Amino acid sequence: DDNAHPPITPVKPGDNLSGNEARLYEFVTRRFLACCGKDGLGQETTVKIDLAGEIFTANGLMILERNFLNVYKYENWNAKTIPTFYVGEQFEPKALRMVQGRTTPPQPISEPELISLMDEQGIGTDATIAEHIKKILDRGYVEKRGQLFYPLPLGRALLQGYKNMGFDLGKPELRAEMERDMRDIVQGQKTKQEVIDKTVAVMKRLFGIASRSLHHLRDAARVEFQPLDMSRWQRAQLADGSQPQCGACRGLMELRVKEASSAGESVPRALLCTGCGVHCALPPGGNLSSHQHRCPLCSFQVLTVANPTSGSSHTICPHCYKKAPESAFGNGRSSASELRCFGCAAQCPLVGSGTALDRPCPRCNNGRVVVRQRKAP
Repeated sequence: DDNAHPPITPVKPGDNLSGNEARLYEFVTRRFLACCGKDGLGQETTVKIDLAGEIFTANGLMILERNFLNVYKYENWNAKTIPTFYVGEQFEPKALRMVQGRTTPPQPISEPELISLMDEQGIGTDATIAEHIKKILDRGYVEKRGQLFYPLPLGRALLQGYKNMGFDLGKPELRAEMERDMRDIVQGQKTKQEVIDKTVAVMKRLFGIASRSLHHLRDAARVEFQPLDMSRWQRAQLADGSQPQCGACRGLMELRVKEASSAGESVPRALLCTGCGVHCALPPGGNLSSHQHRCPLCSFQVLTVANPTSGSSHTICPHCYKKAPESAFGNGRSSASELRCFGCAAQCPLVGSGTALDRPCPRCNNGRVVVRQRKAP
């Protein structure tokens, strides 16, 4: 219990439930019972082997008591058997294999992973973590595609700018320390004024550094938002070999790709109109192909972005992706730095399975709610 609100406690059998309701009740019940159980116990063995000066490691795990894991089936903890070794023992390997491979960049972080990391660092509570995540989305620092978070130019510029100033506000230490101080107030170990004075002193120092180093923020923003110079970019083809049509002059657009400066680097891509010279920045990942639909806001031909690994796909207007008009976001909605069709407020079949209605928010009366109307079967 984080003292923000009482935990969900099952109080009666769920015999009358079925389907998703029964599965949800089972999860809540198993979670509650697991919280009352003992920690799982195991013994881990780590073996370090010196082979011609190169150090290799192997890990083994023997589970002694599963305890709460016997109830909580949603976490896996499996034993791993390795041969028995003794300190100083010498042995002759049966085989030596050299496997060729390459390093790959990490996947974007998912919402469950982010929540787990925030909880691990002591940032937020069960009642406030969702609000923290909503804030970075509303401010346009990141965008969420499915369950994954992707950084946007504004977020990247701020992080790099502050890092160049000498302090990395992207790290959790500062926020985690503020959270610890607030918990100390609740527990009576510190007074409210002590924490306020300490926090103001820290923020005043950081504000002074930032005020004297604004050029770092400008430089970082210039890198993220600078106009594209494609004079040296290589010509390429879309996955289907097509050339989408420009919405400004109806000419054909060709794909241009910037040469990567290092292995594993994300390669910038853009469409360049061979007629009027209009250019549109594109997402760095995914296979691109032309879609038959035209954007109702700017008349550019829509592109399909397919993920060959997951098999999923989505659509974008190449012009609105970086230069979306205000009408793409609806009244009262904050704009995103990178717009995809599923996040657009226009009345367009690619947005959803029907038309979009813009209505006042019934809760606050200030914001707007975009309602998608499903088409009749």
